[in-house]
Amino acid sequence: MDYGDSCVIEAEVYPAGGRSAEPTRPGPYTFADVHQATAFMTEAIEA
Repeated sequence: MDYGDSCVIEAEVYPAGGRSAEPTRPGPYTFADVHQATAFMTEAIEA
């Protein structure tokens, strides 16, 4: 979500090798701008 002065990302994380099919919900992650948020998402997806 872009709030103008910050950008917030909410995520569901499915741990590799986890015992549960249920995701964890870390965060939300708050960034100063959309560029930082995009870099975070790109790194998370490519990991």
